[in-house]
Amino acid sequence: MRTRFFLIFSLAALLTGCTSTEAPSLKASPVYVAKYNALSALDVVAALESNVTNAKESDMEFLAPQYYIDAAKILGECQSALGNKPKSVLVNSAAKADALLEKGRTLIPIVKYRFAKELAFKTQMEAHNAPRLLAKDYEKTISDLAKLIKKIELEQTDSIDKEKETLLKTMQELVIKSVQENALHESEAINNASKKNNADKLSPLTYGQALKLFQDAKNKIANAYLDSNLVQQVSADALFAARHAQQVNARVTLLYAQLNPSTHSNGITVEQIILQEETRLFAIALSFGLNDLRDQSLEKQVDEIKHAAEVARLGNTATGKTTAAPNCEALLLDTTNAKNASLAALSAKDQQLEALSQQLADKDSQLKMLTEKVDESKNQTAVLTEKYQQIEILKAKVIELESAAQTASKPAMKVKVNRVKSSAE
Repeated sequence: MRTRFFLIFSLAALLTGCTSTEAPSLKASPVYVAKYNALSALDVVAALESNVTNAKESDMEFLAPQYYIDAAKILGECQSALGNKPKSVLVNSAAKADALLEKGRTLIPIVKYRFAKELAFKTQMEAHNAPRLLAKDYEKTISDLAKLIKKIELEQTDSIDKEKETLLKTMQELVIKSVQENALHESEAINNASKKNNADKLSPLTYGQALKLFQDAKNKIANAYLDSNLVQQVSADALFAARHAQQVNARVTLLYAQLNPSTHSNGITVEQIILQEETRLFAIALSFGLNDLRDQSLEKQVDEIKHAAEVARLGNTATGKTTAAPNCEALLLDTTNAKNASLAALSAKDQQLEALSQQLADKDSQLKMLTEKVDESKNQTAVLTEKYQQIEILKAKVIELESAAQTASKPAMKVKVNRVKSSAE
């Protein structure tokens, strides 16, 4: 019975632990306790506050939220207890908060690895102003990501892979939407304003073109949202078309108002509108120095102004060439002088080289003569050596003959002495 009760109690505790929404409890490390014991009560709270601030700067509030929240809660309790509770209570609490923050720092690399793609999508959304332009969608998506991160933190990883897959798809769609919104929100706002001003009825051609380019840009961005050059180009095209439609619609609205006596107290006529356009062209013609062209057709006036503009452009180009000509001549003269100076320097170098070549030739001739003399001297040395050897041989023979002569003369002298002795007797 006791065994059964124990098993039931253990299973209940296990289930309670699996469904807990709090970070696993941690004991204060003796190392942290010793660190804080060496500080005053005020310094204990200050050191803990610094540690919590550093954790927040490392984004622990998002990547390991429960550990950060628990540590921040302990910090608040310590700040309230400062001066009201013993230092030992502050020390133990601060040491426990340090343990929580250390556990959170250990968890951050794991979360970054498990949610690498999701965090990358989060960064892209923020780069394209999703928190401002798509606030509700962004907050919901980030909330879903935070829930999955918390599951890792609380070790509740059942079915997390399926949830991750769904979240990844949602986040990618939101990234594309944020790129589109960030690139096209201005042109969309202009088109909406034009719609309110009845652009679809008053200027359907330009307004329709603006809507077409806007939709084309949206589709192209959806297919290549990572291509920043394409996004920039289609965004610029859509914005230009929207502004053009806005200007055309404003002009059409003004003309309708001028032609409608019920909306304009003076009741401007078509003739007055034509005169207004004519006055604008006349001002442009005068700026180019043309005579009064108002006695000609509108098309003729436009052609004359275009011709004058082209002449002015070519004149500016010719003036630029005339101004540049003296500069070119001066540059050419400088180049010629520099070239002549270089040629003169090269000529002097050639003369020096020629002189050096002659000197080398003379030295070669002298060297050749010395070589011949050395060879002749070597030959003489060889002859002298041979003579010396012959002399040495002759010397040896003479010494040998002298030695033989001396040896031959000694017995004769001995015989002569013996004969003298015999006679005396």
